[in-house]
Amino acid sequence: MKKPWWNDNLTVLWNEVCAAERIWRKNPSRNERKSARHVFVKTRKTFDKNCQQAKRQYWYRSQEELCAVQNGNPREFWKKIGRIGVGNERQKNIPMEVLHDDDSMCTDTDVVLNKWKISFDNLLNCKDKDNLPNESITNNISDDFLDCEITIDEVLNVLIKAKNGKAPVTNVKGFVWEYKRIDLGILGAF
Repeated sequence: MKKPWWNDNLTVLWNEVCAAERIWRKNPSRNERKSARHVFVKTRKTFDKNCQQAKRQYWYRSQEELCAVQNGNPREFWKKIGRIGVGNERQKNIPMEVLHDDDSMCTDTDVVLNKWKISFDNLLNCKDKDNLPNESITNNISDDFLDCEITIDEVLNVLIKAKNGKAPVTNVKGFVWEYKRIDLGILGAF
């Protein structure tokens, strides 16, 4: 995907940087390699400088357009705001096409939406009552180990095994090791 600030001059400069890097990397002689690296660094700096300049000009023009549209049409203003940002570049469109039974492709919006509706309806609304489970599912699963109270010893063991910086309270492990005991009032909170 081409960046909105990219231009033909940047393409030429980028190709020059790539060529200079290839020459630098493939040159076996030490003196020639040193001079080739110098040329590569120089062309890379030129490319970076022009790239940053193009970005700045693009964002400046975008700001000017937003300021111009701000007082006029609010709908157009918010459309322009929505087009700004990194997330906008990553958006992908959902293909509006379906495959018919005869392997032909259809792009008609009404046909596509109807096909999707039927497919999702069949997927989510099971009409075959024979395949449904007969026994009722209960959420009341009892486990004595999981249902018991949390003891002070369990809390102490977890605090001792905890890594520094991984506890919700800063330096809990250091606190446990430094004082070797924890006030029962603090543990009662757990």
